Amino acid sequence: MGNATLTAVLKSYLTSVCTATKAAGDQKVQFYFYARQCAHGCGGHPDMAEHRQIAAELTAYIRQVMGW
Repeated sequence: MGNATLTAVLKSYLTSVCTATKAAGDQKVQFYFYARQCAHGCGGHPDMAEHRQIAAELTAYIRQVMGW
């Protein structure tokens, strides 16, 4: 994401979309925000090590949500 202000706005938007979607009846919608920004790769994108960290973090969240 971008700077702290943009990140806060984007999180607010995503939370609102998820809340509205659930209110409309789709209870399977989830959102997840990563613990930190990863940008050590080319052009501000994650490098391979960060991709592994992202995958591990998201996998743990999905397992928790799914009850696996």
